[in-house]
Amino acid sequence: MRHYNRLTQAERYQIQALLGSAISISEIAKALNRSYSTISREIKRNKTTRGYVAETANTRALEKRKSIGPKMKIQGELKDYIVSKLEKQWSPEQISGRLKLEGQAGVCHETIYKFIYSDYADRGGLWKHMRRKRCRRITRENAKKNNYIGIRTQRKWVDERPTIIDSRSRLGDIEVDTIEGKRSKSVLLTMVDRASHLTRIVWLEKKSSGLVHDSVVRTFSNLTLESLTYDNGPEFSLHDITSSTLGVDIYFCRPYQSWQRGTVENTNGLIRQYFPKRQDLEPHKVKDVEELLNNRPRKKHGFKTPYEVHDEMSRGLH
Repeated sequence: MRHYNRLTQAERYQIQALLGSAISISEIAKALNRSYSTISREIKRNKTTRGYVAETANTRALEKRKSIGPKMKIQGELKDYIVSKLEKQWSPEQISGRLKLEGQAGVCHETIYKFIYSDYADRGGLWKHMRRKRCRRITRENAKKNNYIGIRTQRKWVDERPTIIDSRSRLGDIEVDTIEGKRSKSVLLTMVDRASHLTRIVWLEKKSSGLVHDSVVRTFSNLTLESLTYDNGPEFSLHDITSSTLGVDIYFCRPYQSWQRGTVENTNGLIRQYFPKRQDLEPHKVKDVEELLNNRPRKKHGFKTPYEVHDEMSRGLH
């Protein structure tokens, strides 16, 4: 399918200049790599008493584009329904699915997302009812297109990891992240084994690269360690020293692509049950929470606990 690309402001000024030099429409079309009909329509549509004026033509094109705009499908009773469900913290996907189930004229969840962010652009507050209160949406596709400026070139990315790490067939491939408190500077350093889901949590008085380095080294001094996968936060800036000290490779997920560390991200969600975002982090609760998670049966492991799976894999029984 061929897509139509609108003429740019620069192209319109070229048209004006070439017409002033008595160049034919056919030659102008060839010079701009455009079809004859595109150039012909542009000139006829914007002809004035002074001839073709690029500035006037460009202004008209912009005004026409604004007047057309996208047509919002969400109006009337449908709009009221969607707003009422958003206020109950339903996700766009849940709303879309429910509309289809009830036999109503539904809309896809992507359209509901666009409605929410359009509401935000008009200074509305629908986005506040979403689980992740974002004023804009970052999709996986768009994240891949980001120009990652300022990233240190010596970092290794997750797509450089050996396939054995992705297979989750061995112990010691650890994903690492931090959880921040509300008011205090303290953070939780979370470290999760990709294979067994064994979790280690360390309370830090502040988000410091030195404290993170010391905690990771201390935690894995007596545990199997094959690799580490980090976030891109400044608290992991001493990764080269950590790598040298422990003798393992450290990998980084791409910016805005936290799903590349899905194991620790999901574990952080479980930890948040005990350390809600609206509360400060209490250091005396950390070890209790760690024990609860490591002794909790996991469906992924046939309802064995992380402790049990870790022990079996350590003895070569898994």
